Amino acid sequence: MRLTLIALFACTAGLAAQPPLPFVPPHLMQTPVYTGQRPTPPTAAPLLYLRLSGPDGMKVTLYRNGREHEYDAPCVVGVRPGFVQRIKLSGMTKLPAANYYPTLDVFGSLYMGNLRSVDFPAAVVFSEEDFLKVDAGGFLQKAIVLERPETAFPAASSAKQPFEFSFAATRNLHDEARERGQLLAFVQLGQRKWNKEDLVRDVVPGILLLPGEKVLMPPAAPPHHAWNCYPLVDPIVGVPHPKDLYCLPDGGDIKGKVGYLGGKLVGLDASDTVAEYKDALGRRKIAVSNRICLCVPRFVVLKQEWNPTNAVAVIHPGTTNGAMARLEYNVTYNAAIRDQRLILEQTKSQARPSSNVNILGTAVTASVANTSIKATLQPVRTLDGTLICEKSQPDAPLTIDKWPDKCAALVGDLVTFYLRYTNRGTQPITSVVVSDSLTPRFEYVPGTAQADRDALFSAEPNDEGSSVLRWEIRGALQPGETGIVRFQIRVR
Repeated sequence: MRLTLIALFACTAGLAAQPPLPFVPPHLMQTPVYTGQRPTPPTAAPLLYLRLSGPDGMKVTLYRNGREHEYDAPCVVGVRPGFVQRIKLSGMTKLPAANYYPTLDVFGSLYMGNLRSVDFPAAVVFSEEDFLKVDAGGFLQKAIVLERPETAFPAASSAKQPFEFSFAATRNLHDEARERGQLLAFVQLGQRKWNKEDLVRDVVPGILLLPGEKVLMPPAAPPHHAWNCYPLVDPIVGVPHPKDLYCLPDGGDIKGKVGYLGGKLVGLDASDTVAEYKDALGRRKIAVSNRICLCVPRFVVLKQEWNPTNAVAVIHPGTTNGAMARLEYNVTYNAAIRDQRLILEQTKSQARPSSNVNILGTAVTASVANTSIKATLQPVRTLDGTLICEKSQPDAPLTIDKWPDKCAALVGDLVTFYLRYTNRGTQPITSVVVSDSLTPRFEYVPGTAQADRDALFSAEPNDEGSSVLRWEIRGALQPGETGIVRFQIRVR
């Protein structure tokens, strides 16, 4: 009986040790039928570029091929996802004799399509306060996250000094990273000291691209941990595109449609760009611009700290030192119903004559007093005639085009936007008003709005923490005429 139980336990343990099979998108499978085999990740992943910076005088020492490579901070290095890299920080002006050994654990990389990822490095900033906490026995962990544009914090930052959010040690930093975007790397810093022999021995060739280098050989060993080469796929939405994490869309009319309610313009959401005008018949109309995409990856840092504490616990058999009852929280939300009644404001109808009917009757001519009478008799007849009316051709609408002066930028850069409106019809257009509601990641630079025609400019805050820019164009826009307005924004 004992042998049977041992054999059964060994078999069960062997089954439990098998890792779960990942979900593979159909277009990534080589055969139409899933075979149950784990797909093999590619050995050479795109590099993640990190910009290492710190206090004045800091030196960054990198280890590769049995040698030390020392650089002045800040410096940009490339690390392959799936590997762990240890470095040395030293030479700080206020801490001249101190050496620190942070660990870089890279999970993902940045894919920019035709753009160079090295031009968009993720900033890893070590402060003097971080080093002092480590000297006091603390332990730091920082998560480098590529932030989602739609949930980005609407405040100004820079590419060299990203936002840093602190979390309690009881929070799961991985969960917090997934809530804000894509986790790229973990940086851990503590009191542990490493010697040169250990640092050189643990390095895997082909995982670190030194500053100034252009080419890196393939890695000499498999990754330390799996990296996300096969992302999860929503069966309805489909495969997520990498640009969704760094592309800032702007222009057009995406959310609630822009229109008039009570004579006022409504539905102008953040990132919408439209133009109002009146046609030759005085009818109010709206023109919507094209949609553009500005590539601006923004990285944020999620930080956790552990401070040294002393805790002594003695547990004896049959005793309970601490117990916590199960807690349950019930929250009830009342149903909210919002009613809105829309009343018909105006009804127009145009009736045009389609025919003309003429009736001809009997005509009599007579004279009296020695005057002969002559009568002319015509039979009654009806003539039906159609009145030919020249149909008015539908007039071409106003068009509005939008474009930036660059296709990609860093956080904190200045970008110039241009808006061109054109009358493509055969009749004059009046009351032209160009409106642009900026996305939260764009901050209008005061004093940069310009127009090539006589216009009244105004800027007001919108509901998303940015601004609504308006140009009221004076005078009529004749057929074929065009106008251009431009302004500058600072990328947050």
